[in-house]
Amino acid sequence: MALSNEAIVPLSLDRQQAERLDSAAEGLSKEQLIWSSGYLAGLASASGGVVQPAAVDGAAAAETTETLTILYGSQTGNGRALAETLYAQASARGVNAALVDMAEFTIRDIAKERWLAVIVSTHGEGDAPDDAELLLEYINSKRAPNLNALGFFVLALGDSSYAQFCQTGREFDERLAALGGTRLSDRVDCDVDYDAPAAAWFESTLDIAVDKMGSASADNAVARVPLQVVDNRPQYSKTRPFEAEVLANQRITGSGSTKTVHHIELSLEGSGLDYEPGDAVGVITPNPAELVAEVVDLLGIDGDFVSIGGESVTIEDALTHRLELTLNSGAFLTQYAALTGYDELATALDDAGQRQALLDDYQVIDVLRKWPFNAVSEARSIQSFVETLRPLTPRVYSISSSLESNPDEVHLTVAHVAYDAFGVAHSGVASTALIESFEEGDRVPLFIDKNPRFRLPESRDTDIIMIGPGTGVAPFRAFVQRRAESTGKGRNWLFFGDRQFDEDFLYQTEWQQHLKRHALDRLDVAFSRDQSNKVYVQDRLLENRAEIYAWLTSGASIYVCGDATSMAPDVHAALVSIVASEGGHSEEAANAYLKNMKRERRYLRDVY
Repeated sequence: MALSNEAIVPLSLDRQQAERLDSAAEGLSKEQLIWSSGYLAGLASASGGVVQPAAVDGAAAAETTETLTILYGSQTGNGRALAETLYAQASARGVNAALVDMAEFTIRDIAKERWLAVIVSTHGEGDAPDDAELLLEYINSKRAPNLNALGFFVLALGDSSYAQFCQTGREFDERLAALGGTRLSDRVDCDVDYDAPAAAWFESTLDIAVDKMGSASADNAVARVPLQVVDNRPQYSKTRPFEAEVLANQRITGSGSTKTVHHIELSLEGSGLDYEPGDAVGVITPNPAELVAEVVDLLGIDGDFVSIGGESVTIEDALTHRLELTLNSGAFLTQYAALTGYDELATALDDAGQRQALLDDYQVIDVLRKWPFNAVSEARSIQSFVETLRPLTPRVYSISSSLESNPDEVHLTVAHVAYDAFGVAHSGVASTALIESFEEGDRVPLFIDKNPRFRLPESRDTDIIMIGPGTGVAPFRAFVQRRAESTGKGRNWLFFGDRQFDEDFLYQTEWQQHLKRHALDRLDVAFSRDQSNKVYVQDRLLENRAEIYAWLTSGASIYVCGDATSMAPDVHAALVSIVASEGGHSEEAANAYLKNMKRERRYLRDVY
């Protein structure tokens, strides 16, 4: 696309600049040209000045002595990803920033910080991420320093289906202020659909940071961040999932089991997707047609259109593919109570116990049955109702395979969520679809959900202890497969538990084969209903306390996966007891020992 003599050159460009621009555009596709125009527009909006050449190693044109420390605590990786995004945007705007994991942060250095952006998640019932525990404990202690010189921002991540929504972020925000820090903007609490509020927080935070700290760019220059060559393969995500073919879908619990668990194998061929043991898969499935039909009937509508993200769609489409109908949330309950005016519901939400019961026991459909939408006010619209609902969220499952043993495949271990409540059958969206609707040859929309906080040790010589009852054993199938394909002296010890040996021993044959081949060195099992007194994995830990402690003192790592409500606390209590009794420690010292293991990333949990 050579520049002809007849080409019109804008007065703002001289001939040489126009030729350089023309040369740069040569050979670009339509999509690349559109992207490039956006990139140039972004540079123009940064300051309106002159674009300077990129500095060596991507450094800005000038340096500033002020640093924005971006401190993150993340359990599954979402907080880390957001922190990395803020760091990239800060660098692009000339803000001198440092990206720090709370697990790597020297806690007493909090007193040295001048500008701080905290991004932290909450998991389970108000629990802090493992990475954040030590810092949070420190700033809540009597040893916490005066922070009068600190200016801070807080982005809190959470899930409003739990009562203690964004609890950890609130604690950081309130405690930093109580210690004398200046809150530079109001804390933002993000639900599971965090993209839009997080993006707005990034912009606001950096606007304030530039105003308070200044920019590393020259007064009339835009510091150009150098472009980087990236993998041009399709990038699949929750907004653009890969359609994976189902290779196998089989039940792996016995016909007499009280639980239905399926092993599902999916093809990744041609996707370019990869994963590590410990990662998860996000699966996107629609709400069941019968559930959608009942909601439409309860709403008393037929054929209405609603606006979702600026797009006009039928109410059926919105409820099937766009909006959450099974997972309840505090946000939905609060907005629905305000919209409908039910005093009984509003009163229940003001009581912590009743609010928790609503979150635990009620799906959206149950709320509509008890407090009908069309029985109170004619002023409400269907649009106002759909605005109370969260976007339909992917369901995430731990990966139960390794790529070394299963090239171009990913395996899942899925338990069917099905139960009765209020005299009516209830079921989980994704588990029901995966188990009942997808057969060999069908395609499942999915993406890889990275979990860098739940990884095998770097060295194959490190011993590992894996504790995973029920489907919590899924990532450990991947762990053992990976270790079976690698060389090293590290021993592998698995604790597995379920209800009945004959019906619920997931992957029994595989574990026996791994034992014979020495890919698995020890296997201890606990089947709670095979005897009158119930036995759980924590009981097996205590029975082997001397050997457990010997493995720990020789450097072993511990991994726990599964239920966060009962199993994980019970396992932790057992480990505290083991460290205390075998090491001659007090309970306080034993807890400190395990906290240090978390800090060293030798005690890792994936609990939910």
